[in-house]
Formats: sequence, C-alpha cells, structure tokens
Amino acid sequence: MTFSIGKIVVTLLGLGALTDAAATAPTRRADKTCTVIPRGGDLDDVPNILAAVDKCGKGGEIRLPAPYVYNIKQRFTTRLEGSKLELGGTLRFSDDITYWTNNHYEFDFQNQSTAWRVMGSDYTVDGGKTMGGIDGNGQAWYTYNKGQGNRYGRPIPLHIFKSQRATFKNLSIRQPQFWAVLVDTSSRITLDNFYVNATNHDYTASSGSNYITNTDGIDTYRSDKITIKNWVYEGGDDCVAFKGNSTNIDVENISCYGGPGIAFGSIGQYPDRYDIIENITIKDIKLQPSFQYQMKSGIYFKSWIGETKGTPPNGGGGGTGHVKNVTIEDVDMKDVGYGIYVNTCLNYQLSSDEVSKYCDTSTFSFSDMHFKNIKGNTLAKSTSYPGEEITFAISLLCSKKAPCKDLTFDDVDIKLPDDYDGPKVLCANADVDGLDCEDLDG
Repeated sequence: MTFSIGKIVVTLLGLGALTDAAATAPTRRADKTCTVIPRGGDLDDVPNILAAVDKCGKGGEIRLPAPYVYNIKQRFTTRLEGSKLELGGTLRFSDDITYWTNNHYEFDFQNQSTAWRVMGSDYTVDGGKTMGGIDGNGQAWYTYNKGQGNRYGRPIPLHIFKSQRATFKNLSIRQPQFWAVLVDTSSRITLDNFYVNATNHDYTASSGSNYITNTDGIDTYRSDKITIKNWVYEGGDDCVAFKGNSTNIDVENISCYGGPGIAFGSIGQYPDRYDIIENITIKDIKLQPSFQYQMKSGIYFKSWIGETKGTPPNGGGGGTGHVKNVTIEDVDMKDVGYGIYVNTCLNYQLSSDEVSKYCDTSTFSFSDMHFKNIKGNTLAKSTSYPGEEITFAISLLCSKKAPCKDLTFDDVDIKLPDDYDGPKVLCANADVDGLDCEDLDG
C-alpha cells in the first residue's frame, strides 16, 4: 500500500514485523521506500526528512531525488541501520548565522560544531548520477568570518558520527560553511567520488586575504579503517586532514586545487590526550593552485609545542603522541609554495618570535614515514619558521626532545625556480635516507 505524510510518499508492500536484533543489521527491503518532496517556499524540510528516516531508516530506503532542493533550517541527526539514503537532490543549509552559532552539535576538538550528523551501521548515502549533496550557503560565513581562523559557530555540514560499515559515494558539497566532511568516532567507512568546492564571491575581500580558510575537504578523528578515494577538492584549506587517533586509512586518487594540501594534524594540542596517526597509505595525488587561491603547500605534518600556551582553538600545546607507518607515493605537485615539511613548533596564539622559543619542546614523535615517486615544483616561498625567514623544497625540522626516525625518500624530485640559490632540503633532529640534507644554520 502507499500513503503520504505531509510531503513524504511512503510505499510499504507486504511488510511483516521488523526485528531489532542488536548484533544483526536489518535486511534492506526494496518494498520499504520513503520519498520526500520539498514543502516549497522557505519552509523547513527537516521535519519531513526525519519522519522518512523514522519510517524507512531501518532496513529501507529514503529518497531525496533530483532536482529538488531541500531547506535545512535546523540541526538534525539521521540514524540509519541497514538502509540507503538516496540524495540525488540538494540539502541547502540556511545562512542564519545567529541560529547556527547558537544551535549546533558540539564537537570535542578546537570548540568546533556540526550541523548534520549521520549515525548508524551498514548503510549507504548515495548522490547518484546527478551527484546530489549539500549546498552549505557558505558565502555568508566567508564574509562574516573575513579570514579569521577557527571562528566559533561555523558548522561542519556533514558529520559522520559513531558509524560502522557505511559507504558515502557520488556526493557534491558546494560552499561548505566550515570543513566539508568530518569522520568522527567511526570505523569501516568508505567515501568515494566526492566533489567539494568552496569559492569566495565577496570581491570586497582584500588582496592576499583568505576568506575560505577552514574549508577543509575532509577531516578524520578518532576513526579507524577509512577509505577516501576519487575526490576533487577546490578551496582554501586542507584537502585531506588527519586529526588525532586516525588509524588504518587509505587515500587514493585525490585532486587538490588550492590550500595547504594533505595535512597530518594538527596534533599534540591537548596536554591530557595522546594522539595517534598510524598506518596511513596515500597515493595518486595531484596538487596545484586554483583560479582563486594558491597551493600553499603539498604534504605537511604539524604538531604543537611541548608547553601549553593559551587555549584552543588557536592556542594550547603540551600534548604528545606519534605518527608512524606512513607511505605516500605517486604525487604530482605544480606551483606549490612548500613541498613537504614537518613542523613541531605550532601555536597560533604566539608570534613567530615567541613560538620559536619552544620549537624543541615537543615530545610528539614522527617515524617510519616513506615518500616515493613524488615530482613537481615549488615556488620557494619564504615562511617564518622558526623565528626566521626560510625557504625550501623539503623541510624536516624535528624537535630535539623527539627526533624524527626512519624517514625515507625514493625517487623524490621537487624542483625549485631556476634562479633560486637557497637550500633545497632542510633537516634538524631527523634520521633521513634518500635526501642530501642541509643544516638549518648552514
């Protein structure tokens, strides 16, 4: 039989009783389908989406078809068990900054927040051939933020939370308010064929400003066995970033246009936490500037200083942990500011001169990291670390308290400008094989 609730069309054919066995995911049934049609105008579509999930989110299928646009005017959580969410349409988040600043889900890292949480197990979210997904209405946030880092209240539109054995595929996220995707406290998650674009259209922005800061493509946190593949990212921040306790992650076939590239961190910010990033494989990566923003760096590792100075999100430090068993191969860089670097001297609240006093205090360790077949060019841009202007193609400046161990480079050729006569590879407190290191002090 078929019936409707508001604008939800529900089809239930021959349904028997549903069982709720905790250890067994419900079998998906093709005859249990809920299709949501937008209410129209400026009306909020969240209540009807949640009603559809309530009826078909366990063992069924929820359809939000193209070409519909759904107004998202409140935070919401969808719980899916053995089901499929077809997101051929677009979830358009409101640009009500006052609402979102005061109504969001708190995220236990740097005082961040999220807007849509997806929870559950054995489920699929599929944008289909149209690559449906999310319109974050991010321009309102970019103008409001004006390049300020980690401003409170900017919500992450897609928060994969406490999920197991889930697949997200064929999705586009345009104009994300903050990071586009967060995978948090989850395991066995696949994210395949994503398009993420954060573009600033406020042309009052001053030259050199980055209004699209913090528009990461995807961040992982406290999660295991994650696959990220076939992504295109254009924006102004990390393309892919691994936060604390990210383990057993495979990243493949990623194109990054603009931003700092692939990030390990930040880590070691909280003195009461031991951060782990290990068993990471990255391959087939392309990095180059976009029409609107530079490719600031290629692949980098950043840990906080070993003493606590200030409070999160932009201050802190004193935490510890390790990054190990990392393999990065088949990378193509074009016009990148800095190619590969390790920075153990992080604190955004201190000036460059101040933070340089603590560069050797970090106890966070980096080891067993291997770089293979990495080609391209850097622009030899100068950066003030630590406390002086330096230039390089590769910089491996590790802490005296936690020297980097077993860093290998095989077939790595990152070219510098023809007229450049400065250092190519800087090393300190690092066990390096495959590179001719130059000491920071010359």
